[in-house]
Amino acid sequence: MNLSDASLATLIDERYRKRGKEYFSAGMVELISVTATKITAKCAGTRLYKTALKWQNRRLSGECSCPAFESFGPCKHMAAVAYAAVAHNRTGYTPSETYRQYKKEHEALEKYLMKKSKTELTHIIMQMIEDDPDLQHLIGWEGD
Repeated sequence: MNLSDASLATLIDERYRKRGKEYFSAGMVELISVTATKITAKCAGTRLYKTALKWQNRRLSGECSCPAFESFGPCKHMAAVAYAAVAHNRTGYTPSETYRQYKKEHEALEKYLMKKSKTELTHIIMQMIEDDPDLQHLIGWEGD
């Protein structure tokens, strides 16, 4: 995908592009797949987010698994992925050691949790909700 600052500007607000450039500069992006029309990637922020950018009919679009995208649309993670794709096209791009360590820890935690029973996970979630009732929205609980 041949991205430019102009195409990125049509999709992502300046403040998110600025933050995305910081994430990119820190090497917090992993490009999973890059084709002429689609990029899939992971970007480390508060969590490890799945991000995709698509180029169709001379328009850039995309999505991200972060909460900001769900609420506001194109986000800093998408901008970071775009900057990484530009670097990839120019000179190549490799995630930082910080990113690789973050991903390794994330995957180890996920593997650990996958071994837990449904009952154990329910107890963990209930304890977290007792400590922070606002987390109920994460599980889709609306109450009775």
